[in-house]
Amino acid sequence: EDAGAMRRNDDFSRSTSNSVPTSAPTIRTPKDLTRVRADIANLLNDPNHDDGSIAPLLIRFSWHCCGTYDAKSGTGGSNGSTMRFKTEQADPENAGLAKAREKLEPLRSKYSWLSTADL
Repeated sequence: EDAGAMRRNDDFSRSTSNSVPTSAPTIRTPKDLTRVRADIANLLNDPNHDDGSIAPLLIRFSWHCCGTYDAKSGTGGSNGSTMRFKTEQADPENAGLAKAREKLEPLRSKYSWLSTADL
């Protein structure tokens, strides 16, 4: 498990500035991540989506989040969570991923110490 994700309390990936967090991080435990996993599992079944599961959509979303990495500038990728920006969302290759963001938003709010990329 990613120890970095368990220790975050400031959501770097949602920050629009380059400021450095001034507060000490809250230590998270594997139990915290167990709750997150359970909530993700609970949202996977969606009878109104294709075959009744959004799991393939979330896998595609994860793939596209990683694919935003730009080796030349060293920006983007899952760590940068650039899929939250309108420019990335409007890219034709990312069409149809709004539903994944919408489904994850309540969890992102509930677990504010995790970024969208972590989810």
